Amino acid sequence: MERITRYIGFVIAIAVINVMASCGGDNATDPATEAANKLSGTWAINGGYVKADGADVTSDYTGLAITFTETKSNVPVYAVQNGGYAFNNITFDTWNFTDNTFTAIERGQDEIVMHYTITDDALTLNFTVPDPLLEGGRAQGIFGDFEIKLKKK
Repeated sequence: MERITRYIGFVIAIAVINVMASCGGDNATDPATEAANKLSGTWAINGGYVKADGADVTSDYTGLAITFTETKSNVPVYAVQNGGYAFNNITFDTWNFTDNTFTAIERGQDEIVMHYTITDDALTLNFTVPDPLLEGGRAQGIFGDFEIKLKKK
């Protein structure tokens, strides 16, 4: 009888462990949400830099800050302070991940793809602002390859 009681106790213990293990998956978030959560918040120039075609132009971007959030309809948006030519003077825009690697986002208004990395409390963006003369534009602005490093506020 004691062997049967132990066996039943063992079976019940295994069943409880399996139920508890299957419940743990409910708290998992999908990779897109995790990546968006890492981007979420305000990133500022504080100790970072802005480079255009390799030249340091940080002084032109004093006060640069980007805030990534979502609206109530779950549309990813960002707001920019002092984004200048790097952000085509846009102050508010939407964005989307370019693919399921979650290493690049496409800006909504100008469709520029920004590759990004996040390490510790730093966000590094790499993107190219095209030459408006190559696209039939009339006015020439600042364009080229940008690298921007911002710190999490």
